[in-house]
Amino acid sequence: MSITRKDAIFCIKAFPSRGEVFKPLALGRTMTAFAEQVKRLRSLKWWDSSLLVGLAVIIMIYTRFFGLAEPYVKAFDPYFFWRVSEGIWDDGYWEGPDALRYYPYGWNSDELTPAVPYTIVWLGRLAGDLKAAVKFYPALFGLLSVLAMAFLGRKLGMSGLTSLALAVIPAYMFRTSQGFADKEALAFFIGILGWYFAATALEEKKHLPAIYSGVTIGMLAGVWGGKVLFALSLTPLVLIMALKERTEEVSIISTIYASYIAMHAIFPRYRLFYKDPVALAIMGVAAFGYLLHYIYKRQGLEKYGKKRLLMAVGIGAVLTLGTSWLMFGDPLFVVRLVINLYQDPNSSSGGVRHFETVAENQRPVWTWNLGANQFFSQFGLLFFIAVGALVVPILRKVWNLVSKRDAYAQDYVYAAGLAIATAKILIDFPHQTPVLLFLLGIPDLMERNDWKELMVMSLVAFSMYSTFSVVRLFIFGSVGVVIGASWLMKFLIDHKDTVTSLVGCALVVYAFYQIYPTTLSYRASLAGASLTTTWFENAKWMNFNVPDGEPVATWWDYGYWIQTIGNTVSLGDGGNVGPGYDINWHTGHFFATGDYENATAWVEDWNVTYITIDAQMLPKYWAYSTLGGISNVLNQIRFQQTLPTEFGMIDIYTGMSDDYGPVAVGELTVDNQPVYIIGRILGGAVEWMGVSNEFAYFSNQGTLACDPVGYCPSGNFGNYPRLNQSAIVYPKSLIVLGDTESMHSTFARLWFFDGYNTDFEMLLNNGETKTFRYGG
Repeated sequence: MSITRKDAIFCIKAFPSRGEVFKPLALGRTMTAFAEQVKRLRSLKWWDSSLLVGLAVIIMIYTRFFGLAEPYVKAFDPYFFWRVSEGIWDDGYWEGPDALRYYPYGWNSDELTPAVPYTIVWLGRLAGDLKAAVKFYPALFGLLSVLAMAFLGRKLGMSGLTSLALAVIPAYMFRTSQGFADKEALAFFIGILGWYFAATALEEKKHLPAIYSGVTIGMLAGVWGGKVLFALSLTPLVLIMALKERTEEVSIISTIYASYIAMHAIFPRYRLFYKDPVALAIMGVAAFGYLLHYIYKRQGLEKYGKKRLLMAVGIGAVLTLGTSWLMFGDPLFVVRLVINLYQDPNSSSGGVRHFETVAENQRPVWTWNLGANQFFSQFGLLFFIAVGALVVPILRKVWNLVSKRDAYAQDYVYAAGLAIATAKILIDFPHQTPVLLFLLGIPDLMERNDWKELMVMSLVAFSMYSTFSVVRLFIFGSVGVVIGASWLMKFLIDHKDTVTSLVGCALVVYAFYQIYPTTLSYRASLAGASLTTTWFENAKWMNFNVPDGEPVATWWDYGYWIQTIGNTVSLGDGGNVGPGYDINWHTGHFFATGDYENATAWVEDWNVTYITIDAQMLPKYWAYSTLGGISNVLNQIRFQQTLPTEFGMIDIYTGMSDDYGPVAVGELTVDNQPVYIIGRILGGAVEWMGVSNEFAYFSNQGTLACDPVGYCPSGNFGNYPRLNQSAIVYPKSLIVLGDTESMHSTFARLWFFDGYNTDFEMLLNNGETKTFRYGG
């Protein structure tokens, strides 16, 4: 058959050209080469690199040591450690009772956690300058804790990421920066080092590193009141290892716990640890671990198989109930304590306590509005990545269930249940979220043999859960967030799938890109002093004018300034332990009560002559009034602008009222007399309710105040009723609004009216602080 020219042209067009044939081949080779490059990059294991550790050290030096101005100490608590360190520096020791704390009870210095001041003194001897040691101690141990995290991270295979993340995470900055000479900097270096020894013990399956770990974590008894947190973080690991019947690892953790408890005998503050239910619980876990290992090693019991675990649990339960009954008179005391702590991390404090009245000790509230989310502001994207680490075991289990070739209907139901429960938890985000996610992940973790992943999940679940108790424990949560986020990023980067590996790399880049500006912003906020020159003047005035032994009453945190700068006795201070709770109730009640006779009776009974207050006690009024059992607010209503209303053009002030919610206050003049009308703000409109019952007016042109207290009765205005509200007016600036009791409180009469018509004589007024003498 002959081929025509037309057929030849058709054949040429029907087949692709040479270039077209090689286009997909070239693209395939490019993708293969790119995958090889990703694989080569992954083989470098850069996430475990010393170069990243070095970068973390550079960031620590830059953010902690430089550019934070000149103060030796900041905030409140470091002033206490400065004073104690000076005492040890001069005398060689520190012993009680401390004459300047907790008037009239005094303070037994056996309660001192001695490691911090003695460490500062040792650094001072080394440097030849105590002040330099006080200033740089927290930054130094913050730096050392990053190196300790690098050692721990190396054991877990991610030293570069863990150290770098800890260096930049804002939650870890404040108490590890120069000038904040408090307990946490040393405590976290020791705690992370204890975890490193625990990882070594689990890796080598030896008890000697476990003893090192227990002794190291036990040293926290001489440093930090939150010592138990580092020990308890291993408890979820005990649960997993026990369920997996890996009794050797359980016994190793028992050795850690036994060594930890043994260290308490060294420190007078904790020698009665057997009266502490949490310490008893740790002892119980240690005993259970040894018992479990003994039962599994006991010849003749092999035939019982998994029933041996039930034997150990049963014996442990009997011992727990018996010990609880013996020590606390209630066999279920410890059980209820554990349940209550799971439901409410603050339940052990009982009632209104200091954690409710100080910003750093309040419980954080979860919100998906990231702009108002405290976790996001303190941890950045690393927090959500760490949460993702806890979700990974759940997703693996779901995938394994649905991808099985021989999957049954119940497998799909189980997988759907896990997915729905996880989604529900993440949407609602209750404070038990880390624990709940860990528990849902147990079925998958039971299939894992890598102790590293199991330890990571244990540390992450507990430390992140602790952040929901008080804001101050964000610093403890940060170490868990760092470990969890680093583990997930490493898990993704090291994945055999190229796309997954690239997602991990992108996550690393974006996480650090997102958080570093926050790190620099937070660093800038740490600059400068917290003690103002006027407060320094006030404290020095006390040093020269208050007789020796005479106490000064004030808001409890200021006690450290009074003791250290003023060398003067204070009632309460930031320690708030032991008698501090009782003292702070009395001082809070004194400042917040509207019963003048009650207030003066207290200062006479306690022989208190000197009182000092400052401008910050206005916004802190709710805090100390709550401590005093009254719980009231002095509302600050700010000037908005002059606006047209149904009453004409009037000055409008807006703000929040504890009695009415969002309010507007308008200033009227009726019969040449000021009248302050109050209304609720509803949907952008104002619903006028009534007028304040009384007011006082302070301006540069003069003061309008009346006998006997200082308030003038308000004029009538139409049919609007008088409300149980008093107003302190600073025109075109601020109106302080509150009910009669709070506006007639001791603080209000001293601050606004300088003790007018009271038995308190004002001795010092420097604008920010005022000091009074009772009986003047």
